[in-house]
Amino acid sequence: MMHAEFKMLDQDGAIVSLTPANVDYIKQDGVTITPEDDGSIWFSAASPAGQYTFEAKMKSGDTYVAVLDWEPDPTP
Repeated sequence: MMHAEFKMLDQDGAIVSLTPANVDYIKQDGVTITPEDDGSIWFSAASPAGQYTFEAKMKSGDTYVAVLDWEPDPTP
């Protein structure tokens, strides 16, 4: 299965590191997902088109919310 990398950005456009050491939780549309060691979210490229909401609560106490407006690549 192919995956697409999704990096969450803060209000200044800096990448938010979503490693297990930095986050209390990450949720995709309200469902908790496992953080990856590389700090990115890996999203299934086979997912249908639509908007997907990600929420990350950091150990620092900050919470970030981002919406991925996903459009699958039509080429195989």
